[in-house]
Amino acid sequence: MRDFNENPFIVIWELTRACQLQCLHCRAEAQYHRDPRELTFEEGKKLIDEIYDMDQPMLVFTGGDPLMRPDVYDLAKYAIDKGLRVSMKPSATPNVTKEAIRKAKEVGLARWAFSLDGPNAEIHDHFRGTSGSFALTIRAIQYLHELDIPVQINTVISRKMRRLRISPRVRRLAFTRLRRNGRLFGKRTVLHLYSEGAAKQRSKPPLGQRGRLSPAWLAAPGRSGGFFAAADG
Repeated sequence: MRDFNENPFIVIWELTRACQLQCLHCRAEAQYHRDPRELTFEEGKKLIDEIYDMDQPMLVFTGGDPLMRPDVYDLAKYAIDKGLRVSMKPSATPNVTKEAIRKAKEVGLARWAFSLDGPNAEIHDHFRGTSGSFALTIRAIQYLHELDIPVQINTVISRKMRRLRISPRVRRLAFTRLRRNGRLFGKRTVLHLYSEGAAKQRSKPPLGQRGRLSPAWLAAPGRSGGFFAAADG
């Protein structure tokens, strides 16, 4: 049995700080150009070797935008050939083409993840600091469905999301507290949750009719610092 006191279940590697988006809450404080101090391809392979030795956890490529590194598929192939499960969380930019997703499938990536921070372009593009990001995200998700690749949707729950409806097609839903760092540090008004009536603290998120998540639960004592949700579909 895996001992999580010794080895992690998942390793998330920020391949690069380079990204075309300007997200309000970016942990990596991404920039338009790659940092010259990034690990080289050979250094990256050595890191993958070390990750593999940690009882073969799942490896996630993120950033910045991992697609800003031209060797991302070579790194993925190296890790997959060793026996690691690899997924990727790119930014929704013009780099996410159907050909790029098809290439990832050929290499053997297990899953892709995209962020969707609102039901429309107004909310999502504001969070991402880039006009057109919402449309690119929806298009990328459609490509993944067409190519039969599992997709994970990440979202930041904010006051602009007054109702979170969980589709029956969602296989798994996970919540974690958003850490206030990167560009989010000091922005105390960005991620306050919407409160509806008296809040009672509970141990699990209560799902109501049609999978609606209770805003009262989200705003309960101890839950007012912002939440990050991930859904697998």
